[in-house]
Amino acid sequence: MVLIVDNSGFTASITAAMIRSLGYGAAVLPCTTDYRSINITDYGAVILTAGPGNLVYETTGWIIAAQQGGVPLLGVCQGMELIVRHNGGVVAKSVPVMCEDTLSHSGEGLFRGICQRFRVVLRQSHTIDRKTLPQSFEAEAYSSNGSVQAVSILNKKVYGTAFDPSNYRTEHGIKILYNFLTIS
Repeated sequence: MVLIVDNSGFTASITAAMIRSLGYGAAVLPCTTDYRSINITDYGAVILTAGPGNLVYETTGWIIAAQQGGVPLLGVCQGMELIVRHNGGVVAKSVPVMCEDTLSHSGEGLFRGICQRFRVVLRQSHTIDRKTLPQSFEAEAYSSNGSVQAVSILNKKVYGTAFDPSNYRTEHGIKILYNFLTIS
C-alpha cells in the first residue's frame, strides 16, 4: 500500500490512479493529517504530491516519519524542496517557470530504463542550489538550463522530483513511479 500525502493540489487522485494501475494499493490523506496518528511502516512507500499547500508546516513530520521508519519517500515539486531543506540543502526563489523542457538524467534510480533525454512539464518558482546540496545527496536529473530537477539521498530510499510525474505531458511519468516503487 502506498500512502499519498495530498498537498491540497489536484494531482493526488491522478497519482493514486497511476499507482493503482501499476497493481499497488493507494491511500490518499490530506497533508494536514497528523502524521503521528498513522503507523508509517504500514505503508510500502510515501509520496508527497505537488500542490499549493504549506509544506513547510504541514509536511515536515511526514518526511521525518518516513526517513526514521525506513519507508521509501518521493517528494514531488514542493515535496522535493522540503526534503532538500529538511536535510540541510538550500532552496532559493527563482523566476517563475511554466513550460515544457527536456531533462537529462543519471540513468539510475528513478530514471533506470528511461531514454537519456525526455520531455517534462515544469511549474516552478524555486530552484535547488546544487553547490549547497549536502554530501549525502545526489543530483539525478537536470533541465536544459542546468537546474536540478531530481535528487536522491545516498544509501536511503529518499527521492525528489521538481517536476510532476503525474502530469499527462510528462513523458515516462508512469515508469518513474514504477521505478520508485520497485527500488530495493
